[in-house]
Amino acid sequence: MKKHSDWIRFAMFCVVLIFMLAAINFVPKELRARSSNYWRYLYNTSDHDDFDIVFLGNSHAQVGIIPEVVDDVLNTQSISLITPGASILKTEHEVYEVVDILQPDLILLETAPLYGGRLQTEWPEDFFSMYDLMPLSIKKMKYVFADLSPENSFRYLFPVYDKHTIWKSPERIFKDISLALSGKGSKSTLKNQGYLQLTELMSPLEAMPTDDFINNNECKTGEENARINGLERILVLGDQSKTQIALFEMPVLNKPEVTCNQYYLDKYRKLNGAYFEILSDSQLPLLWFRDVYHTSHFGALQATLNMIQYLADDYGYIIDGRKLEKYESLLFEDIEIEQEEGNVLIKLIPDQLRQSNDVFVSWALSKDGKEKYIKEDWNLFSVDLPLETGINSIHFSVTNTEVEYTIEGAIEIAE
Repeated sequence: MKKHSDWIRFAMFCVVLIFMLAAINFVPKELRARSSNYWRYLYNTSDHDDFDIVFLGNSHAQVGIIPEVVDDVLNTQSISLITPGASILKTEHEVYEVVDILQPDLILLETAPLYGGRLQTEWPEDFFSMYDLMPLSIKKMKYVFADLSPENSFRYLFPVYDKHTIWKSPERIFKDISLALSGKGSKSTLKNQGYLQLTELMSPLEAMPTDDFINNNECKTGEENARINGLERILVLGDQSKTQIALFEMPVLNKPEVTCNQYYLDKYRKLNGAYFEILSDSQLPLLWFRDVYHTSHFGALQATLNMIQYLADDYGYIIDGRKLEKYESLLFEDIEIEQEEGNVLIKLIPDQLRQSNDVFVSWALSKDGKEKYIKEDWNLFSVDLPLETGINSIHFSVTNTEVEYTIEGAIEIAE
């Protein structure tokens, strides 16, 4: 009888152990997958949208190109499937999957993954949404081992190895299981077609070159041969499929990777790949940037309209001139901030050639994250000092009622 009882306890222990191992493997993948839910849609249905254009790259393009505006002006269907921090080693696999499943007319690949992004030896916790949702296959294993170091490949394939410390806190395991099963944070559609809006503007001090920027003259990316080989395979895939592939470069205020960037672009040009630079001939005002590498909402609209012109000139897409003019009416040349004793004056400098009666600007003081009051005016906003306790930012939005589109900005201010 005792032997029988021991076997029952052993069986119960095995059941609990298997359950917990499965949970530790399932939970991180399920929660990560919600950060890029279009891959879930891509692998879970055969009825995919008929996309004309797919944008790939990393965060520079995620915050800098607005597919909604592209589609409205060009009458296309586009989507941004961006992985923040991706190197070309990851983006190459995304290109394969997009061509294989979606078969768009055009893939536009941002240049930053060529010379930037995470290395194979780095462990990016938020990096695996595509791999998490791919069906188990030899192709999936091939992607993982090509993209990650052997140690990190093992960590990804066997999360229990990476999460062994949480065995000391079983209540956390059950909490994570409950969250994963609840569906919280999971959306049925991809917000803004993959565009990530950055509202806050950078300060003038953030735009100053640092010592790292001034002294950076070497390409220290690592994995150069693997990156070049990956780029070559992408171009071969473009030649062998119906999908055209081109590289584009987003604007940045400072380029600490300038030497490295040029190294890879020179290699790319020798492969006769299509390439263009967004806003290459433009002045780059602070209004267009959240930080030195990422555009604000204002800069994203400017970059997107520049992208639209390129698509029309080089790929034959037809521009709706009336809609283009309406979006152009939202553009401003820069922002000025004047502070005198007892007063701060903020001025949006309009593009005199593109002003429209359909455009209006709203200003609001934000107190503890909530709008205190809103004032509808044109391009000026004045606030008296000292500020009321708790007020920490000024928000402004520019709307064109004709196309029903609004761009937003925010400036942090001291109390």
